[in-house]
Amino acid sequence: MSHVFQINLGLAPTVASGGPNWGKLSLSKNPFPESGVLGVVHYTEHMPEVVGKVQRWLDEMAGATVGQPRGPFALEGTIGAGKTHLLVQMEEAFKDPKLPTGITVLRENLVNAGGGRLLLSTLFGANLRLGEIAETVLAAPGLADAIQKLPSASPVRAALADGVTAPTMALWLRGAPLTRSQQQSVGGRTLDGEGERLRAVIHLLRLAAHLEQLRIVVFLLDQLEDLERRAEITPLRRARFLTDLRIFVDEGLEGAPIALCTAWNTQGAAFMNSLQAQYPALASRLDNRASVPGLSQNHLVPFAQEYLDAAYGTTKRRPLQFDVHVAGALTASLQTLPGGDIAPREWLDQLRQWAEREALKATSR
Repeated sequence: MSHVFQINLGLAPTVASGGPNWGKLSLSKNPFPESGVLGVVHYTEHMPEVVGKVQRWLDEMAGATVGQPRGPFALEGTIGAGKTHLLVQMEEAFKDPKLPTGITVLRENLVNAGGGRLLLSTLFGANLRLGEIAETVLAAPGLADAIQKLPSASPVRAALADGVTAPTMALWLRGAPLTRSQQQSVGGRTLDGEGERLRAVIHLLRLAAHLEQLRIVVFLLDQLEDLERRAEITPLRRARFLTDLRIFVDEGLEGAPIALCTAWNTQGAAFMNSLQAQYPALASRLDNRASVPGLSQNHLVPFAQEYLDAAYGTTKRRPLQFDVHVAGALTASLQTLPGGDIAPREWLDQLRQWAEREALKATSR
């Protein structure tokens, strides 16, 4: 299997005091990354259905044209199952030079907003170059016709009057304080709450798409389960965020040039269960989702071998060997998921510790 990233095996191995000398195993470091750290390998052989669903959504989003509905997609699974890895791979896939131009990808996770600043408009809009987008939109010769294609109640209609500048438009969209003259240039009004602010940003993207300045903005939002952290996120902030999320989804379904893929952990508080009970309309809009599975017994060795292949590359001498016998010994103490599978993160921890022990053995010889 080819890899996007290659490990540099030319680095001189370092030896901590009393630590392993990885050079003894023809390695520069532990081939198995720490849990929670994105490595160079993403093993997907155990989830062909998930990969198929991801690919279909990617194709649909990349191929959609202006005005076509874009439904959301979601990934769910146990902690460490590989959801974030999949989002990273999706981000890379949208950067394929063979795809049409005008695709922008934003990848964020919920905790980056913090419990006290949990605003979808901030998570989404802060990652966009609103000033540059506004500048190209305002200078476009077809702007008047494009404005007529916006919904009649669009908050940006009045703000696109003569005299408004791109920097002022960007400040207005971000909710920043405006001078009196700036306020007058955007129609004399402020955006009424975060929901309208989010909708205004999306409608600016609508204009840019109608003017053929962009094709789609893909928003990959990770760790949605953090909304269940009741000690950090108040019910009001949670409700506001989910209300704005529904606005985002509905705008995409109505033809806005945006696409959402979100991911959440199924361990602990059940996010989807609470969503279905409290926000059934939003839950129904997230029914196109894939459940990322754990590793069954027959995938444990191939999973480990994938990391070793990446670490050794074309090196013929591979002192660190892994087989079913080693796998059996390592799984004896592991807790299994419902159904008997093993969480990839737990397995990766075991593999990392095993490699560490093997390196120490080789060092002491």
